[in-house]
Amino acid sequence: MSKRTFRIGIAILALITIFMFCFTNLNDKTLAREIERALKPINKSVSDNGITFTIGDVVKDGHERIGLEYHIKSEKNLKFDETKDRIVDPDILINGKRINAVSRVNIKKVGKNEYRGVIEIIPEEELPNNYDVKFNLDAVLNQLGQWSINFSL
Repeated sequence: MSKRTFRIGIAILALITIFMFCFTNLNDKTLAREIERALKPINKSVSDNGITFTIGDVVKDGHERIGLEYHIKSEKNLKFDETKDRIVDPDILINGKRINAVSRVNIKKVGKNEYRGVIEIIPEEELPNNYDVKFNLDAVLNQLGQWSINFSL
């Protein structure tokens, strides 16, 4: 196993742990404050072809990665298979510059025509302290379209 693969695995586990604690009742006030400082509500939506894509909260983990919590709501019933259907890799710009990044996507159906998930973005280069993000998708759950959301971290 290469160092890069090991680092990516550790990063994924850390992000999953952060999101698990965000969605459960925390008893440790210190840990809750640390997560709250890292968690930034974005709550921006964009719709195309009857599908609304929303970025809810974002976790900025230092200069190494970004975790996006997202929601999808469709006006029509989409065929969905958790083992196959995914969001196509996002196109991400930081301060107007396209970045090369590894993206890990998690998605679950949570209601009629509603889905939730987490996207972990691990850029190949270190992230600056503060930056503007442009997040673009051209396919959601096998449906073509254009979804673009801008936000700052």
